[in-house]
Amino acid sequence: DDEDIESTYLAAFYACWLCLFVFPMDDTGLIRPSMFKVASKMSQGYQFCLAIPVLASIYQGLNEISASKNPWNCSTT
Repeated sequence: DDEDIESTYLAAFYACWLCLFVFPMDDTGLIRPSMFKVASKMSQGYQFCLAIPVLASIYQGLNEISASKNPWNCSTT
């Protein structure tokens, strides 16, 4: 089905987007399996409130930068 193919591609896009931009970790080259369930539901039209986890991720990154001995060379994602 064309609809299934489109939903699969959309879920794959959401999984990449979540891992790279919304919930970045140290190894940004990998897609974490835990994101596939959320990405699949998002491709089906479910809505998730991502504001709180995104702000927590930003806060964690800023905390790592401020605690670094050399903030200019910090490898925080």
